Amino acid sequence: MRKGLNSLIILVAWEIWKHRNVCVFEGTSPNVQEVLHAVAIEGSLWCMAWSLCSSIAAPSVANHLAMSLCVFPCAVGVCGVLESLSLVLGMDS
Repeated sequence: MRKGLNSLIILVAWEIWKHRNVCVFEGTSPNVQEVLHAVAIEGSLWCMAWSLCSSIAAPSVANHLAMSLCVFPCAVGVCGVLESLSLVLGMDS
């Protein structure tokens, strides 16, 4: 549960930082809806990557490397939170 929460916090902070850069360097206005949309999309991608990586079973160097790249554990309902966010924003999966 802790890893999922930490990953979600990192994801939100990263998306806020990227949105801030767009606002500063491109002169756009801050928009919370855009940040939430980006979090939902990127989080879904992280969840898909985690699902693919967690299906790797054989312990080889290549698999170990692949597993180390999968940093977003979607146990504990983190993907469910992102799915709910997508529904609230009216995004289709």
